[in-house]
Amino acid sequence: MERAWAAIVVDFLQGFIWAVGYVNVVGGDLADRLLGIPLLLLAICLNFADVDAVVSDDDRWWLLVPQALMRSMRATVTGTTMIRAIALVAAENLAGGIGQLLEGPLTYLHVPEPVFWASTLLQTLIAIPLGVLTAYVYLDAVGYESKRSCSE
Repeated sequence: MERAWAAIVVDFLQGFIWAVGYVNVVGGDLADRLLGIPLLLLAICLNFADVDAVVSDDDRWWLLVPQALMRSMRATVTGTTMIRAIALVAAENLAGGIGQLLEGPLTYLHVPEPVFWASTLLQTLIAIPLGVLTAYVYLDAVGYESKRSCSE
């Protein structure tokens, strides 16, 4: 819990970069689209930064955020991790898209608070397994081995 602030900061940075890149790709002219694609790739490269901020062994709190960002980018661009990172981000966005598709029928059926039942509930339910999978992929990418034995 003492490192939760770092995870929140890197999640905010990643979300901001993703939002700017997405808006540029979807609604911009050609120059904006060309700028948006690298921003989306940067946001994908930062997908593991919150995991690193929590599991890092470094005790220097002032370096948690910059090192988490750099380690996430390094882990993402090595090996086949980029493909797995894209799949994780796609799964998260797919859940949001499915939620938006469900809002219309729920509104038509006069379900109270259709945005909650469609989007918020679905994204909340998928957040935990997706977070665990993200941590697993990152720890696998960096070759993490526990310092504890199984007998403890």
